[in-house]
Amino acid sequence: MSKQKKCFIFLKARRSLTTLLLFLFVSVLHAQTAKVSGTVYDESGQPLPGVSVLVVGTSKGVATDFDGNFTIEVSVGNELNFNFLGFITKKIKITKSTKMDVTLTADVASLDEVIVVGYGIQKSESVVGAIGQLAGKELNKRGTVTNLTDALSGTLPGVTVLSSTGIPGGAVDGNYENSQILIRGKSTWNNAGPLVLVDGVERSMNDVDPNDVKSISVLKDASATSIFGVKGGNGVILITTNRGIVGDAKFKVDANASFKQVSRIPKTLNSYIGTKAKNYAIVNGLSVNPVGWADYTSEEELEYFRTGQYPYAYANTDWANEMLEDFGLSYKLNMSVSGGTEFLKYYGSLGYVNDGDILKTTDVGQGYDPDFKYERFNFRTNLDFTITKTTKLGVNLGGYYGSQSRSGAPVFNFWYGVYSKPWTTPILRYEDGTFGQGIDYERFGENEFVELNFNGVNIDHRGEINTNIKLEQDLDVITKGLKITGELAYDNYFRTIGAGIGDDGTLMKWVDPAFYTSDDPNANIEDYTAYFYPGDYINSTNGFEFIDAPLDYQTERITDAAASSDYSRLMYRISLNYNRSFGKHDVSGLALFSRENVKRYSGVYNGWPQKREDWAGRVTYAFDNRYNIELNGAYNGSEKFGDGYKFEFFPSVGLGWVVSNEKFFEGAKKVMSKLKLRYSDGYVGNDNAQNIGQWPYFTSYEINSNRAVFGDGPLYNGPEIYSEGVIGNPDLHWETAHQQNFGIELGFFDDKLTSTLDFWKERREDILVTANLRNVPDFYGAPAPAANIGITESHGYEFQLNYRNNIRDFNYWGSLQFTLVEDEIIQKEDPELLPDYQKDAGFPIDQTRSYISSSIIQSWDEIYNGALGASSVDLLPGDYRLIDYNADGVIDLNDVIPYGYPGRPRNTYFVALGGDYKGISLSLNFYGQFNVTQNVNLGEFGFNSPAIYQDLLDDTWSPEYANSNPTFRALNYGRGVSNGHYYEKDGSMFRLKTAELAYNIPQKAIGKIGLTALRVFVNGNNLILWSDLPVDIEGQDYNYRNYPVTKLFNVGLSATF
Repeated sequence: MSKQKKCFIFLKARRSLTTLLLFLFVSVLHAQTAKVSGTVYDESGQPLPGVSVLVVGTSKGVATDFDGNFTIEVSVGNELNFNFLGFITKKIKITKSTKMDVTLTADVASLDEVIVVGYGIQKSESVVGAIGQLAGKELNKRGTVTNLTDALSGTLPGVTVLSSTGIPGGAVDGNYENSQILIRGKSTWNNAGPLVLVDGVERSMNDVDPNDVKSISVLKDASATSIFGVKGGNGVILITTNRGIVGDAKFKVDANASFKQVSRIPKTLNSYIGTKAKNYAIVNGLSVNPVGWADYTSEEELEYFRTGQYPYAYANTDWANEMLEDFGLSYKLNMSVSGGTEFLKYYGSLGYVNDGDILKTTDVGQGYDPDFKYERFNFRTNLDFTITKTTKLGVNLGGYYGSQSRSGAPVFNFWYGVYSKPWTTPILRYEDGTFGQGIDYERFGENEFVELNFNGVNIDHRGEINTNIKLEQDLDVITKGLKITGELAYDNYFRTIGAGIGDDGTLMKWVDPAFYTSDDPNANIEDYTAYFYPGDYINSTNGFEFIDAPLDYQTERITDAAASSDYSRLMYRISLNYNRSFGKHDVSGLALFSRENVKRYSGVYNGWPQKREDWAGRVTYAFDNRYNIELNGAYNGSEKFGDGYKFEFFPSVGLGWVVSNEKFFEGAKKVMSKLKLRYSDGYVGNDNAQNIGQWPYFTSYEINSNRAVFGDGPLYNGPEIYSEGVIGNPDLHWETAHQQNFGIELGFFDDKLTSTLDFWKERREDILVTANLRNVPDFYGAPAPAANIGITESHGYEFQLNYRNNIRDFNYWGSLQFTLVEDEIIQKEDPELLPDYQKDAGFPIDQTRSYISSSIIQSWDEIYNGALGASSVDLLPGDYRLIDYNADGVIDLNDVIPYGYPGRPRNTYFVALGGDYKGISLSLNFYGQFNVTQNVNLGEFGFNSPAIYQDLLDDTWSPEYANSNPTFRALNYGRGVSNGHYYEKDGSMFRLKTAELAYNIPQKAIGKIGLTALRVFVNGNNLILWSDLPVDIEGQDYNYRNYPVTKLFNVGLSATF
């Protein structure tokens, strides 16, 4: 073979080998490339459009379509990164071609990337104020909570919710206390509640359906609130409702049912133990109270209580059990639809709430059930029209109608049965079905079941219709980034109080116990029976009339409303907004004018319009996402003040520095991904003082009923006298708060770990002191006018730590919040000669004050050697030794001193833990407080009854009960002894506030029935309480008539189709 031919064959073979190797390489390469497709969902199963799906380490990526679908080719072994604003980024390693469903978990921290601020929104990096934000869907993890105030408890640092009642629908009169919300504590003794805006308009938050809420922002410092001027002094809450997005109509149904129970109330003791304790107290005090022996129960009768031999005469009735249900039922339903086109985007919803009762009310034959119940219907329609490319129109229409029913009985009458009723009182009914009624307080007393169920029903109807119209016009034709917005809002509220059913009561009877213990076999029960009728029915002025024989009568009647309350609010606003970027420079501006007119048709205003006018502005500047400055100002006008004081200007400045965006910080970013510093300083105001009327600067005159007498003329012929009524103060002006805030925001490990720390302080001056709080000499001759006298100072800090991460499909998170709030009164018109410890100045607002007991008196010698008080002659061993604080040798009111803390917590903390795996999620939220004092005055043997609480018996000084370390004095019956500071309790507590277990059923399992998402869940609220208090109560003293705080167990579902 020639050399040339050999070369040709070699070249051909090499070419074939190269081709083969190239083919094998391509085949292997093709085998290592996977085709991945799937759908990305949120936690509720909703497809997420626009999710970035990126191959890690490359620039190759796609975005999910409108239905959340994606398809991408990726080399085997690489990772796909799923990223979407507001959700935790997820990475998935690819091992083969596959079709997958990916669920992204909402990132509460990244929700703050867009912050709702006063009259606008800002990027998180440019925010210089102290602002907290909460996603609306977090609210529904609280079970069937009917108002947003309670739903906010334990959610954001610096926000304290004092929940003191579980009454369905909230408090409607002075007999109960509504939950109270405070932002950074309390800096005034006037109205300390925050300003609440719903979609930019001042409104109540309690009857907003939580399902309609997209987000809640809480503005806490002056740079965030000064744009609201006089109304921003106590903080601002901004509630934003849901709106539609472009896409097909999506229907959603949320339904749940709740079982609720009393969280905790004091436990009374049974008849035998209670009566025995009462006997001991009588014997112990005989030396100073010999008349108490008349109420002593014999050993024979005591044995009847123990054995239950005569239950109709010697009762052993657990009244709390008889008055309270094992659980109450509540229901909540919401249906919504959202979607839209480029021209019209829409959101609409209908909601229904039925909040049930825990009291054992029933229709006992009179045609009504006097249960405590609240029914509410909510509706909302939010429409957004894109009229032209530069013109947008928004129309909001929402509102509610609520009906709240409750027993017509005086609240103390039946709550006494729940909290304090001795077990010795008679059974509910005798054997013939007639209700029992007592004849004295010693053993019997009124029948609280009858009080509750035979006093008719009061029904309060209330409702509100809210209307917003907002027109927005871009003015790019003038300059890019400029737009003008006009807004008109009209609200109409009504309330009808007290309509319902009246009832004069029912027949009751009392049977003398002697009948049951009689040895006479021929004894006739009628000879021992007295019948009772309500005195109102038989025109008796003596309460109840004693009649030998029963009468027939009809008690029911329809009653008219006792009162009504209506108001309307008209608000119009125009604003000019500018927002533009120039390279590294970001500039925005706002100029705003608004005016509102409120008419109330009841009470002191009675139709007189209340007017307010506001001018506000804001300028922000950011350079290169590193340096930020914000200037805010509001010029407010109020009709409450006279000439020269009607208007006031409230400015603020905020500075921010994103250190982590500096070039010198690049090396640290692998560990510390974020470092931001911010500072704010500014002024806000408050004119919301109670009991000062509409024009407190104006002195009014009134016609005096006494007539002038001249000479010897008759009195009735004298002329009418015009005299001063309410004395005005023409110098009355704004209450002003100077607030400062320094904040640090930190992020670590690509913001998996984030932290925020805020230090703040406030000095509030010219606080309005109303006439009832003024201290003026008696010779002034009239109630003093309101004046700007008060000064307070407060400070504190807020700390928040969040951690979020995932291990493939397992996402987990945790959060810790801690808050400190301290306040002090600097000046409040204290009398000059008053000792410092008795003054308000120098102590917190609402400081607890009490006698102080140093110990329990162990012997007679201690009594003789101690300070003498007005009741010292009644002291016995076992009573408290009180501290003679002013050392004058006498125990009196001058020895009452500050003790403990106010009734609101100085320190609060919140712990959240959670995780989810392939659609199954679990979350736990804990809330705690300490450095708080609550008055829980249980008392013993009230109304000469044998009512006693387990907590007192376990802690009393008594050889009879042999408590090892007692802190409560000896049991007392009929003597005026002091409780010292015993009932001023440490209100520290820790509770499992909420818990939820949920499952998002895979879409492939529900698609056949037309659903795109289905979430089922069980959750609860106020589930477990760790506290030394015998009652669950926050922010209010125990007073025997609180509707108990409840704990909720909830089951529900959320379906989208």
